[in-house]
Amino acid sequence: MAETPTPPDDDAEIFRLAAAFAVAWEYEKALPDDEDNDDAIEAALAGAKSIVARMIDTPARTLAGVRAKAEALNWCHGGVFEGICPKSAENVSATQWPPTMDLRLADSVLFDLLAIANPASAEGNKP
Repeated sequence: MAETPTPPDDDAEIFRLAAAFAVAWEYEKALPDDEDNDDAIEAALAGAKSIVARMIDTPARTLAGVRAKAEALNWCHGGVFEGICPKSAENVSATQWPPTMDLRLADSVLFDLLAIANPASAEGNKP
């Protein structure tokens, strides 16, 4: 009997990775931030980075899957996503200022996805 192909709207792998990522991030946030925990913090970061790397390599097929990836982007920014566009001329070379329309649009999409995934994560951060 022929194997049934997975429909393109199946984000099961993204959701599995997102669930593992959520656990890893909660563990990381629960660790006390002091010198005695440097090894544990580094190990937690390595685990989360590994999961995010697999999320990057796994295409999202649904809006929910893209939202899961947006939450991982939020983690990449320390849980306070402030956008990919520079906020001031000091943050970017003169050749990159001002942000191009594509970067501003990407910022807008990412903020919207974060707000859908977790309204508190994007609250007050949108330019």
